[in-house]
Amino acid sequence: MGLFDRIFKPKEVENRGVVDTYFKMINSYSPVFTDYKGGVYEMALTRASIDTFAKHVSKANAVIKGDVYKQLQNVLNYRPNEVMVTTQFLSKLAIIYKAENNAFIIPQYEDRTAARIIGFYPVRAADTKIHTVNGELMLTYTIHDTTPKKYSIPYNEVGHLRKSFYRKELYGESNAPITATMDLLTTQDQAIKNSVQQSATIRFMAKLASILKPEDVKIEQERLRNINLTTDNNGGIFVYDNKYADMKQVDSKPFTVDAEQMKLINENVYNYFGTNQRILQNTATESEWEAYYEGELEPFLIELSQVMTNMIFNISEINKGSKLVWESSRLQYASTATKMNLWTQGYDRGLFTINDGREMFNMSSVEGGDVHMIRLEYGELGKKDEATTDDK
Repeated sequence: MGLFDRIFKPKEVENRGVVDTYFKMINSYSPVFTDYKGGVYEMALTRASIDTFAKHVSKANAVIKGDVYKQLQNVLNYRPNEVMVTTQFLSKLAIIYKAENNAFIIPQYEDRTAARIIGFYPVRAADTKIHTVNGELMLTYTIHDTTPKKYSIPYNEVGHLRKSFYRKELYGESNAPITATMDLLTTQDQAIKNSVQQSATIRFMAKLASILKPEDVKIEQERLRNINLTTDNNGGIFVYDNKYADMKQVDSKPFTVDAEQMKLINENVYNYFGTNQRILQNTATESEWEAYYEGELEPFLIELSQVMTNMIFNISEINKGSKLVWESSRLQYASTATKMNLWTQGYDRGLFTINDGREMFNMSSVEGGDVHMIRLEYGELGKKDEATTDDK
């Protein structure tokens, strides 16, 4: 048994019966996901946009609320599965989500028959198919170990994140709308490369005074290059004889993409992924980070929290208050001055503890730091004499 066989402890399809057919939706769509040809993760700018999103998602912290499955909180915060730590798990999940608009979370069970979840594993949507087995909706997914292996699990046991969830009943849409922009990025890269290669290769154009056979032209070309274009010609003088009617030097100019055109292409990528150049280069202002958090990070973490809550808890446990919340404070992106001002104003009003303040600055908690304090110099309006001050 290989590593991934131990991780997934698969519930084999054969044990549930013969595959009936691929599950047909009401619009006759067969739910087999394929990603964009070439992949949005293969271009530098789109990869930077996706990786930046994933990097900040990976900072999230899991909190289990309620009285059941409390042991999963440490699992989620440190080692969701045997081959990933939490930052890697969240980062990969976020990359899959952005690159394919779909991402699956596979629960890992204690053994093949137990219902006790002990871990989670992210799976690409492009490696999945949905079908029915004895009338039950199943997800078959492929894990690319040394050799690809297929496993199956009931669809209602997995977590499924979806972006641009519109026409298809189970899968989010593809990244087809950005195909034209990807083609432009590719074309521009190729144009720059070809232009540089051409300008570096052709430096002179010569017109022969007489007609020569093709093989003689090749010989003459080599002779002229050996005389004038080698390191031996250290005088810098180019000479040719009357075999040539004309000789012109090619002015090699570096190819540059029109700035406005490049800006438009880049803006298309930024708009599609909800980001901008300053976010990617870590130079964004506090307000820009706030907007990025609310527009991109927070919605993803909310969906992830809801999806995994429904994976872990049944409806009865949810009704009693059990849930999983992925938290990533927007204060992570605030300036030091903003954090200090917020904590100072909130501490003496009982909103924050000392440890809350230390957490804002990524400092460890201290003993006795979880007590809420409040200033005692306020009183009800019109009853000044009853107010208590720090001097009393």
